[in-house]
Amino acid sequence: MGTSALPRGQRPSTPLVPGWLDGAGPPTLPPAFNPVPSPLGNPPIPGNPPPNGPIPPAPPQTPAPTPDQPPPPDPNRFGPARSNFTRFSRSGGGDDRALGRAVRSYARSATGGARTATRRMGSSRQAAAGVLGLFRDFDTLGVRETFRRLGLDTVLDGGVAEAFAALTDVICGEGGPIDEAIARDAWAETVGQLGDLGIDNLETFDAAQKQGYFATFLGNTIVGRLLQDIAIRGFKVAPTAGDFRAIERELRDYIAAATRDQILSLTPPSFADLTNRDLGRLVDQIYETAWSLLETYGDEEAAA
Repeated sequence: MGTSALPRGQRPSTPLVPGWLDGAGPPTLPPAFNPVPSPLGNPPIPGNPPPNGPIPPAPPQTPAPTPDQPPPPDPNRFGPARSNFTRFSRSGGGDDRALGRAVRSYARSATGGARTATRRMGSSRQAAAGVLGLFRDFDTLGVRETFRRLGLDTVLDGGVAEAFAALTDVICGEGGPIDEAIARDAWAETVGQLGDLGIDNLETFDAAQKQGYFATFLGNTIVGRLLQDIAIRGFKVAPTAGDFRAIERELRDYIAAATRDQILSLTPPSFADLTNRDLGRLVDQIYETAWSLLETYGDEEAAA
């Protein structure tokens, strides 16, 4: 990942879904793709009376009943996944079975299943919806007009990598500090893979390339979530710096092998007729499908 220091990972007491995500519905697009005027208009200037006279006091409200607190999370829910990832790391990236057990344990038990794992993606869900919104604008407005409306038309002359890098702040909105970093690192990683994806000219950026870019970005966000939650100790015991890079590469290959074909099959070739809400629902459907695949991928007993 593109961070300067390794974070400590999730604590056992951390809720399965962070409080700022609790109850969140389908992801919304970043503001650049979803401008919504305030229904209240301009706020009053502090110290001045409201334009239509004093605001009457609000009627008394009956306090809402406090819902029962959910049971505390299992303090050892990350343990099996982390232990297996550490075993995989000690092997220098050679113990594929340990890697598979780590990912399956995380998807099944540590997160509570595919639906909760999807909700844990946080800022990555919003960023993924933003990618689809961007590609929808490419389809309906054209690439150059889309960049012009974003105030970024000058970056197109610098090449495709510079153009995508300039979209980082547009696509990757704010979230929790770590959560936002996962989306940003995934975007930067995907920009670095443009050559591998065969994307070298935005003027000829076709439907298959859009699908490939989106699938790669979404897979990279899942890798980022796993690195944050279960891989920290594993990286500390990696024998060499070269093994460190091999471990991360093996994890990316594993996630791609498990999920990429299904992500591609669920990603439409054109987004022109989809509403913002449609895009958010599509992102959640794809994430949930990907996590469902990771619950069983490589498990011979489950396959049998």
